[in-house]
Amino acid sequence: MFGKSSSSDSIVRAINETQAVIQFALDGTIQTANANFLNLLGYQLHEVVGKHHRMFVEPGEADSERYKKFWESLRQGTPQTAEFKRIGKDGREIWIQASYTPIVERGKVQRIIKFASDVTEQVLAKADIESQLQAIHRAEAVIEFDLEGRILYANDNFLGLMGYRLDEVVGQHHRLFVTKADANSDAYRVFWERLRRGEYQTAEYKRLAKGGKEVWIHATYNPIKSPDGKVLKIVKFASDITNEVTQRAEFRLLSMVANETDNAVVITNPQREVQYVNKGFTLMTGFHMDEVLGGRTRDFLVGPHTDQGTRQRIEAELDAPRAFYDEIQIHRKDNSSIWVSITSNPVTGPGGEHQGFIAILADITRVKTTALEFETRFATISHSNLHVEWDKNGALIEINDYPDRELKVPTQDFKTAIKRWDTYLSAEQRESLIKGESIVRDIVIPVHGRDIGIAATFATIRDPYGELQKVIMYGADITERLAVVQTSDKVMGELITSGENINKMVSSINAIAEQTNLLALNAAIEAARAGEAGRGFSVVADEVRNLASKASDSAREINNVVTENQSLLNSLSQALNKLNKRD
Repeated sequence: MFGKSSSSDSIVRAINETQAVIQFALDGTIQTANANFLNLLGYQLHEVVGKHHRMFVEPGEADSERYKKFWESLRQGTPQTAEFKRIGKDGREIWIQASYTPIVERGKVQRIIKFASDVTEQVLAKADIESQLQAIHRAEAVIEFDLEGRILYANDNFLGLMGYRLDEVVGQHHRLFVTKADANSDAYRVFWERLRRGEYQTAEYKRLAKGGKEVWIHATYNPIKSPDGKVLKIVKFASDITNEVTQRAEFRLLSMVANETDNAVVITNPQREVQYVNKGFTLMTGFHMDEVLGGRTRDFLVGPHTDQGTRQRIEAELDAPRAFYDEIQIHRKDNSSIWVSITSNPVTGPGGEHQGFIAILADITRVKTTALEFETRFATISHSNLHVEWDKNGALIEINDYPDRELKVPTQDFKTAIKRWDTYLSAEQRESLIKGESIVRDIVIPVHGRDIGIAATFATIRDPYGELQKVIMYGADITERLAVVQTSDKVMGELITSGENINKMVSSINAIAEQTNLLALNAAIEAARAGEAGRGFSVVADEVRNLASKASDSAREINNVVTENQSLLNSLSQALNKLNKRD
């Protein structure tokens, strides 16, 4: 084929045996081809001789400008060497490593000879590797280091993860991404020594992004070796697992909380069948996990003291399913009952599908019992007393049915008659009430011309921050007591006036007695002057003087009694006034 007379017969023979060889005219027409070429493309010699080279290329390629320039370059004597895709007889794609060599004789290109090797397998393998690398670069953070740890290259994923630009990291050492303590540690030194020895390293690593932000990655540090095993560089493939690490830490914390808390934690599937209970559940209810696994909590916690209304309300929330909070009385394994608060949340999957429930039960027996006692006491107090509530601005909010029951006044009428709370208190009392003190005083509420007396206690209700929310008043009916006090005041006034009149009368009697005594004394003097003739008159004068003295003594005793009575009446009046005017 290629001149057996040539001095290079052995070389030509070797080429023919190892290479696919084909010869073209300058216009691309096939002149001859060896067996290797024909076998590679699947043709017989007579099927290709005289045909154009374009029979081996795709139609789009044959009509392209690039293809035309390819042949123009060959005709001008420029060799063309590359990997080429060619089409075999059966339409299959064949990749060849080929050299198109112009043969020059007497200074002119006479023909074109192509030497080719089948590299289909290598090209496809290379394409597969490149595709995988491209996929890795799209999905992974990739960075390359020299053997000293200096950065050679980083892809966009890595730069985006760490917050740097490429020019900020190229030439920097890997320690840029670790803490000073880690960079100076023996473990870090050994890490790079192993990589230089060709040992790959893979693990989860904590790294520092730009600005000191903590990032967790799952990374593989891969030593890249030459064919003779020499390590050339280190390529790292990494995935951001910060969220996963955070979630694991949260899960560990939640697991620790779930196992250490006295509260009961229950996890169920969508059918409400128990999948997990913690130790707190066992301590609270007496049931172990193996006793409740697969069962429904209502089957072993509901008993005769469980309120059916509450149970139905909880069932409705679970059917929804919705998050809820409620309080219910449940029964333990030993049949004793306890009060628990239930906080339940439905669990949803990534697609929003319902996956079950997580419920937390807290024992509130002591608090609930105390609350029920207070509710009973409050109900008793509210039943036997007037209960009124105002908001912080003075608007009436609520009044109980005490007016209907005890005062025989329609509650609505009584409600209309009630004024703002601050109208019943003095400025000083209002200030004390705002400070949190209770104010006790009697008030009068006129309803349809009737004055209703109330022994009232004013107090405030505040929010957790100490801000005033409501003013409340509890009171009892003292209308009759006030009427009695008013009547007593009137009677005492009249008695005091009567006593004063008696005092005046006693004073008049004393004056008359003193005048009578004086006249008797004068008569005695005149009788003494008259001698024997006036003795009888003197006896009469002595008797008159004795009577006047006795009248004066009696008047003094009456005056003392009246004075003492007035003092007692004044004391009683003051006591009644204090009772009537509680401020």
